[in-house]
Amino acid sequence: MHGQFGLVEKKRAAFADKHEPDAHGGHSNLRTPVDATVKLPQERKQVEGTTGKQRQIKNEKMGEKFERRREKYKIATMAVLLAGACLLTYYFHVVLDRGTLLTHLFYIPIGLAAFWWKRKGIFVALFLATMLLLSHKFLRVDVVAPFHDYFRIVMLLITSFVIAMLSEKLSKTKALNKRVVKELSCLCDLSRLAEQRDIALDVILQEVIGMMQNSWRYPDITCVRAIVGDKEFKTENFKETRWKQSVDIKTNGRKAGTLEVYYLEQRRQVYEGPFLKEERDLIEAVAEHLGMIIHRKQAEEALQKSESDKELILSSISELMVYQDKDFRVVWANKVAADSVGQAVNELTGRYCYEVWCQRNEPCPDCPVQKSIETGRLQEKDVSTPDGRIWHIRGYPVRDQSGNVAGAVEVTLDITERKRAEEKLRFERDKLITILDSMADGVYIVNQQNDIEYVNPVLVKDFGTYEGRKCYEYFHDRTEVCPWCKRPDVFAGKTVQWEWYSAKSQKTYDIIDTPLRNADGSISKLKILRDITERKQTTEKLKLLSSAVEQAGEGIAVIDMQGNILSANDAFSAMHDYTKEELIGKHCSILHTAEQMPSVEAANREIKEKGWFSGEIGHVHRNGRVFPTWVQNSLLRDEAGNPVGIICTLRDITQLKLAERKVRLDESRLQSLLTLSQMTEAPVQEITDFALESAVELTSSQLGYIAFMNEDETSLTMHSWSKEAVAQCRIADKPMVHPVGTTGLWGEAVRQRKPVITNNYAADNPLKKGCPEGHVDIIRHMNIPVFDNGRIVAVAGVGNKYEEYDESDVRQLTLLMQDMWKLIQRKRVEKKLQDSESRFRELFENMSSGVAIYEAENEGRDFIFKDFNRRGQEIDRIDKKDLIGRRVTEVFPGVEEIGLLDVFRKVWKTGQPEHHPVSQYKDSRVAGWRENFVYKLPSGEIVAIYDDVTESKQAEEQVRQSRRELERISRIITVGELASGLTHELNQPLCAIANYADGCLRMIRTGTVSPGKLLAAIEQIATQADRGGKITQHVRSLVGRGEPHLSTVDINKIIRDVVSLEVAQATQAGVAVRLELAEDIPLILADRIEIEQVVLNLAKNGIEAMSDTAIDRRQLTIQTSTAGSDAVQVAVCDTGKGLPPEGADKIFDSFFTTKPDGLGMGLSISHSIIEAHGGNLWAEPNPDAGTTFRFTLPLKGKENG
Repeated sequence: MHGQFGLVEKKRAAFADKHEPDAHGGHSNLRTPVDATVKLPQERKQVEGTTGKQRQIKNEKMGEKFERRREKYKIATMAVLLAGACLLTYYFHVVLDRGTLLTHLFYIPIGLAAFWWKRKGIFVALFLATMLLLSHKFLRVDVVAPFHDYFRIVMLLITSFVIAMLSEKLSKTKALNKRVVKELSCLCDLSRLAEQRDIALDVILQEVIGMMQNSWRYPDITCVRAIVGDKEFKTENFKETRWKQSVDIKTNGRKAGTLEVYYLEQRRQVYEGPFLKEERDLIEAVAEHLGMIIHRKQAEEALQKSESDKELILSSISELMVYQDKDFRVVWANKVAADSVGQAVNELTGRYCYEVWCQRNEPCPDCPVQKSIETGRLQEKDVSTPDGRIWHIRGYPVRDQSGNVAGAVEVTLDITERKRAEEKLRFERDKLITILDSMADGVYIVNQQNDIEYVNPVLVKDFGTYEGRKCYEYFHDRTEVCPWCKRPDVFAGKTVQWEWYSAKSQKTYDIIDTPLRNADGSISKLKILRDITERKQTTEKLKLLSSAVEQAGEGIAVIDMQGNILSANDAFSAMHDYTKEELIGKHCSILHTAEQMPSVEAANREIKEKGWFSGEIGHVHRNGRVFPTWVQNSLLRDEAGNPVGIICTLRDITQLKLAERKVRLDESRLQSLLTLSQMTEAPVQEITDFALESAVELTSSQLGYIAFMNEDETSLTMHSWSKEAVAQCRIADKPMVHPVGTTGLWGEAVRQRKPVITNNYAADNPLKKGCPEGHVDIIRHMNIPVFDNGRIVAVAGVGNKYEEYDESDVRQLTLLMQDMWKLIQRKRVEKKLQDSESRFRELFENMSSGVAIYEAENEGRDFIFKDFNRRGQEIDRIDKKDLIGRRVTEVFPGVEEIGLLDVFRKVWKTGQPEHHPVSQYKDSRVAGWRENFVYKLPSGEIVAIYDDVTESKQAEEQVRQSRRELERISRIITVGELASGLTHELNQPLCAIANYADGCLRMIRTGTVSPGKLLAAIEQIATQADRGGKITQHVRSLVGRGEPHLSTVDINKIIRDVVSLEVAQATQAGVAVRLELAEDIPLILADRIEIEQVVLNLAKNGIEAMSDTAIDRRQLTIQTSTAGSDAVQVAVCDTGKGLPPEGADKIFDSFFTTKPDGLGMGLSISHSIIEAHGGNLWAEPNPDAGTTFRFTLPLKGKENG
């Protein structure tokens, strides 16, 4: 099987080599079929001849009949050969006794049987071998079968087997060759089919399944199906059964479909292996070839579609596109290019471009296509033709695979309209700039990056040149975007109106920020800056002009010389409320009234005389409404110049007429607003009276009124009546206050919070409450609420207009009243500001502290006096007029030395208040102690509030001196109380000195002087004298008077020195002194004398507190320890009676004592000393008895503290 399969693969490979795709994507050898007909003519003819199903069935039956007949002949022949072999063997072996020599004849039937029936032929060999053995056993019993007879039997069997194997091999080879031929024939037919140029893939697939069915061994029971994509192709007899073969159709390694072959019933196959095995190679070869065909067809279809799409796209664009070679010959052109010269595309190919389009014999001068070929780069140029059209020509170089320029593509576009539009746009922009430059209002344009694009001369005059600057730099001298900027709203498409005061130009502007769409689609911000009067006047005029333009409409109609309408556009028919069908054929008189016809006839006569007419003529609407139009008529003539009709162009100017009336009203209102804005010094009553009379005039009314609303919107107070209303009113006592709940129809503007129009006031209305006798007769009425921050502040009304009130009247009255209220509010705000300024000035001048206001100069390097109150002048003994406008460093040169100027700078930069502590200021003019509090105002100025604390500082110094003297006295008293102990301490060294001196005298007198003993005695005398001197010096320093002096001291040594002074008193009082001093206690920075005084006071108080305690329980304990990482702690514990509950919180108060003869200063002085050192002193009761006084001292104390 492996050999057969290899043979098939080799043939398939050879076939594939012959059909390898050529360089152009096709199969060069497929156009010439494989030479299978030369090698296998019979099989080829059979394939070509069996095109019909009946023919196939007939041939199959004939073949089966022939096979059965041939099989009979084989069996008969084999029987004769076997019979002959048996007879000959018997004759020679038995009769002639020649042995088994002629058994070689057995090879003939054995070979034929093995050749004919393959392995079944071995049964013939077995039969003959059996017969040979039986012949020895039954025919010649006396003869024993020799060894070579058994060898012959084995050889017969081997020969049969070998021949059978060779026959099978030969048969399979023959079958394989048949399958290869069948495969090649099928593939050749498939190749021929695929080579047809216009055949579709679906047709190929349908033909292939038919070919495969005819190529199978049993076509009548064979059915085929091919599934490609979502399409299915199958034979007419197709039916799915369990006998099938299926192969994937692949293109480029991906599955494109499935090819399936089914048998409708099972057939016996001889020597061909499993069912359908012989056709497996064929179906795989067909599937493989189909994959190649599908891939090629899909590529061809994609290429055709691409070419078609390219052709469609290039022919659909409006540009002329021509591909030329280097000699300017047309290689390809699109349809637009061909249509431009009235020729077909193929008629242009090969001709020179300058010959086709320019009728020249040589290339055009300065041709961009020629330049692109020469330079290898894009070239473009605008060219004008004599007919006035402008063309934009671009030349694109085309390079071959080597990178050399092979030609150029010329793209030509008619840009006449674009150029005209650009010219028109340029003209309009210049016109706009001219308008903006000539405007009296300030205008500038800024883009989204805050870059200024335009500033008109008005703003340049106010703010200077703007080139290269941001808007916030130009207008505000800022380095970043203003937080109040309206740019987010504007670039979101909103128009924002707001007011702004410019400190730079000292002007208040009413601003309109609006988006401005540029020609490229981007949006800029247009800002208009003007005062209130000019802004409203200009805005209203622009609104009216825009309204008139938007409402304008034009109609066009063609009328014959008899006045019949021949045609009309939609605008013309809609203008008269007719359809075009209703107008065509009708006489134009249906569009005019009888009163209008004389003017129409006069216009027609003028047309006939001049050939045109332009003027105003009235028209009538279908419903009878007459409306004015502006007509422009022209005479139509035929080729001979004879008049044949009139073209009529008209525009409905009804809205224009109304707009003219509105403009007149707005001008009157704007004039009123101008006058109103100039009444800044007039009282409120005069302002309201003028506004009311202007409102009556603007709305063409006869009367009017204004009423003010209270804070909670519950009542209206009449404020002004028009002159005509006052003249017509006959009410004697006019009510001034009207509760809203009792008002009638005129109060609806408040209740509904919107304007209310009543054009028929006499009609019944449930909202009316009736009019008092003598009230003015009202025919029509309109009133509006006036709002301020959402609250109704006033109601204004007018009445008795000859025509009906409309929204235009509402708008006129609303705008006028809003501006009136703004003016009133501005006057009220100015009054409040004046009052506030007066109160501030009064407070400023009468403050008990000095107050100075400064303005920063040179970025905060110095500060200039802006204001100075009365108290400040008294403190610094200087007049206000002598320092306003001067630098603080000039007036007070010592401010920088004491650090106050740095505080000024810090507050000015950070805006945070700062306190400058009490410090001594001194210069050649003034001296004293000052304490300052510095603040920054919203205006950027800084304020210094300060007090002269010289007297308090002097008092504090006196108190400090007194305290020091008191401390010294306290120490003297303490030493006096320790006198007995000190006497004992001094008596000991004095007695020792006396004894040692007396001994020295005795040795000298007796003559028994020993130098060693004498020297020892004298040394003892010196030691005891030094001891007494130190005690005396210590007492002197303790009671001495001097300034505190900080130094590094050992707290444990201080305690030991104090105990040495106190031990005598403790011994007399029966008190045991115990020291618990911590080792390695850190050194502290303190005044040694003051700390000794504290410890001495606490120890003395502890000894005295134990006077009533049993002697065996009297113990004074002094402890030292560390308190955290930055302090040491000293504790003095006694076992006395403890602190009295009623005085525990007063023990550190001056002159508080629990002893009958005490001064009450010891603990107070000790507490002050410890606090001055930055520590704490407190007392706490012991659990059993007595009190513990503790104090802490920081490792770093205050110098001179």
